[in-house]
Amino acid sequence: MGGGGVGYDAFLTSRWAASVLALFAAFCAAGTAHAQATSSLSWSRLPGAESCIGAGELARRVEQRLGRRALVAPSQADRSVEAHVEPRRGGGWQAALALADRSGAILRERALETREPSCRALDDALVLVIALLVDPEGAPPPPPEPAPRVVIREVVRTVHVHEPWSLAAASGASVEAGVLPEPALAAQLAIAVDPPGLPVAELAGFATLASDEEAELAGRSAALRVFGASAAVCPRLFGWLRACGAARVSWLRWRGDGFEKEASGSTAVPALGAAAQSELALVGPFSLVAGAGAWVPLRRVSVRYDLSASVAGDPEGGTEVLYRAAAASVWAGVGVAVRFF
Repeated sequence: MGGGGVGYDAFLTSRWAASVLALFAAFCAAGTAHAQATSSLSWSRLPGAESCIGAGELARRVEQRLGRRALVAPSQADRSVEAHVEPRRGGGWQAALALADRSGAILRERALETREPSCRALDDALVLVIALLVDPEGAPPPPPEPAPRVVIREVVRTVHVHEPWSLAAASGASVEAGVLPEPALAAQLAIAVDPPGLPVAELAGFATLASDEEAELAGRSAALRVFGASAAVCPRLFGWLRACGAARVSWLRWRGDGFEKEASGSTAVPALGAAAQSELALVGPFSLVAGAGAWVPLRRVSVRYDLSASVAGDPEGGTEVLYRAAAASVWAGVGVAVRFF
């Protein structure tokens, strides 16, 4: 009885230890399988490549090489291997393979080609490359055999990241000397487009306050003002500084007071100019902008008024220059800009 009892207890102890070891091994295997990312395989034979390996056979051979079930349905996969094969120009066959994540971003790309007349010459290379894409660490080394006449090339894709376009509007005030008899205070509005990789393009409009000019004859004067629009191209010198080349069309308007005849009119004044602009970020989309530059009119205009015969001392009368624009004008301004995007 004593000997039989000891044998039965030993039997129970060994069975309990074996059960614990089996549960531990199953738990480790489940943890390892859970940690491995799942993959799906999409295989296409393009026209002319119908003799190449089929999708089912290719999937089975990949899983045999990996020694486990490694391929799942696309809806359950963390990553996907997308591949196709087609005839190669000049003879032979070529295949393209890509590994993508669930969002569709390409993680790796590979290309295979062979000049062999049979497309099945690609089989072993396809199995190896797909197994390495699915599990680079889990794929066993290929068995020693003569290397197939297949060229494996890695495709390197250059990704160019472009900044988005930017649109901003600005308003401010400026002072310009040389365009009117006195330094002219002007209000201005501008819209600037900043395309990536290109200079900033700006369209602006302005209007000055009236400036009075007295005639030589007492009691006679004229009020002059200028308004117009300009276009500028401004390459960046630094992050905050731009140099601009610009063209402007302005209209000089005047209205006389105290003359014998009503004196008023307007004339267009085209001009070319250059300027420097700076920008300082404030809060959110707002920034402080400042600039200074010069304009050279392509035609110098003058405002004249007629003199009667008695005033001119000439039976035919005469004219007198009330104002003549300068050969160039200089300006400086400041404003606030808001960037829409």
